[in-house]
Amino acid sequence: MKLPRKVKRYCPTCKKHEEHRIVRVKGRSKSALGRIERRRKERIKKGYGSTPYPQPQKSHRHNVKSTKKLDLRYECASCKKQHASKQGIRIKKLELT
Repeated sequence: MKLPRKVKRYCPTCKKHEEHRIVRVKGRSKSALGRIERRRKERIKKGYGSTPYPQPQKSHRHNVKSTKKLDLRYECASCKKQHASKQGIRIKKLELT
C-alpha cells in the first residue's frame, strides 16, 4: 500500500490543520492493555493451563493472521508533537512516497 509522506491533518495540540509527517512504528503498543485488565486476567486464570478459557479446536478458523497491524504516527510540522491514528492498518507492505 502506498501512502504519501506528508499529509494535512488536524493537530490536537495546535488546534488547527497542519502538515504532518507520517512515522511508521513497528507493531502496536502493549500499553493499551492496562494494569487493571492484566490483573483481572491473572485472577481468572484457572483450570485451563495458562489461558482463562477453553482452547479452541484445531481448525482453519483459528489460524494465525498473515499480517500485523501497523502503528502509524503523525508528527506535526510546527509543534513536532506526535499523535497516533485510532486504529492500525492491517497491511503486508507499506511504501511512503
